[in-house]
Parts: sequence; structure tokens; C-alpha cells
Amino acid sequence: MFPIDIILNTSEGKFHYQGTLKRENSKTIIQYEEQIIETKKDTVVFLVEENKIVVKRLGGEMIFCEDEEKEFHYETPYGFLVFQIKTHQIIKEKDKITICYSLCAENEKIKEEKIILSYYER
Repeated sequence: MFPIDIILNTSEGKFHYQGTLKRENSKTIIQYEEQIIETKKDTVVFLVEENKIVVKRLGGEMIFCEDEEKEFHYETPYGFLVFQIKTHQIIKEKDKITICYSLCAENEKIKEEKIILSYYER
């Protein structure tokens, strides 16, 4: 496990984090903490495997498999919300991961989304 700097680009903006990277068999594990509210942090884990990427965070777990639809439950203070993720494309480069997907609720598209996660050794 070694320290990395992370740049996360989403439709909500560009975010910078410090985290760790661990390679285990055919998996890459990227982990960092993000501030949820002033007094609370969330540990975010990207588990990168050959055919899928799993993103784990406090509210739930999102599974991305290219050309597949996966359901996920997101916990809020008001209860669970159910969403579907339709992954269109996953691009894995040396120090960069791009995930293009549609976020849906009740099988209706809410928005097209793109996550770009870049990471660099410190």
C-alpha cells in the first residue's frame, strides 16, 4: 500500500484528495476520505477488477460493469433510495479510470454521468 494524490472529476466538480493504493492479485484498491459535513468524513473505496469497478461509500455500494445494468440502494437519513446504473463504458489507463454511465430511478433516466479518477504517487 502506498500514498497517492487523487483528482476526481464528476458533474458536481473537481475534487482533490490524498489516499492510498493497494494492488492485490488482479485487483487495485484505491481508498480516500471525503468530508461529508463539517464534523463527518466518509471513507470511499474504488475496487477495480478486470471486468467491474465497485465504489463503496457510507450511503451504499455502486457496481459498474460495462454494458450492464446494476441496481443499488443508497441510504439517506430519510430511508433507502433505489437506483439503477447502466454502465456504457469503462476505460482503465495506467493512472486513470473513466466510467461513463446513466443514472436511473424506476427505470427512467435521471442523468448521464462520467467519473474520471486520476491518481499519482506522492
